Formats: sequence, C-alpha cells, structure tokens
Amino acid sequence: METLEQPIVNDAPALSETQVFLDKVVCDGRYLDDFNHRPDAVAQCLCIQISPAVVDEVSNVPRDQLFANLFEAKFALQRPYRPSAAAPALAIGIVIVVGAIVIIIAITIVTVIRRDRTGATIRDLSPYKDTKL
Repeated sequence: METLEQPIVNDAPALSETQVFLDKVVCDGRYLDDFNHRPDAVAQCLCIQISPAVVDEVSNVPRDQLFANLFEAKFALQRPYRPSAAAPALAIGIVIVVGAIVIIIAITIVTVIRRDRTGATIRDLSPYKDTKL
C-alpha cells in the first residue's frame, strides 16, 4: 500500500470553528447568500454542528471581514507569487525578434514593388526573369 507524501507546510495553523464553518460554506457554494442571515439553518443543511458563539459571530461580523480572516488563516504560510526577473527580458527579446521579422518582410515587399517599375535602375534581361523571385 502506498503512503501519501507529507504536506509541504507541516505547521499549518488550525482553523477556528467559525473558519471551518465558512470553509464548508465556500466549498459547497449553495449558501453564500444566506449563511450570515441564518447560519444555524445553513449548518444543518451542510450536516455540521456550530456553537451559539459561531452563530453570533457570523451574524454580526461583516461578510468581507469573515472571508478575509478565513483567507488569512488558510493561506498565511504560503508565499505570494512573484514573477521572475527573466520574464520581462524574455518579452523584450520576443518583441525584438518579431520586429526584425517584420522589417525583413517590409524590405522584401518594397524591393519586389520597385523591381516591377519601368524606371527601376536594375533590369533583369535574362530569359528566366519571370520565374525568379
């Protein structure tokens, strides 16, 4: 039987009863509009028990603050994403290459257009002039 790998963060903080309730509500998703108006009924629908203190806290604390506290408790130990310094340099390199390709195509188009003019300084008088590029 295989054993599961250990989590990367070993000392993850335990969630409070309120945060566990909010986590269940968010994961389920059906009661996001009702959980702070009638938390005891939502808890029954989710088959979990909550204390009167949790009912009081969820009913009286603003929804934004509850979610901010839950987010901080769940993800406090994770490092924020910071793009590497190579990303802007790579973008600049791609822009330079694309610009060079566009310039080469523009020069080729101008050369072909000028070649067909009657007053062009270079004239191809060879028998295969129509099959050349």
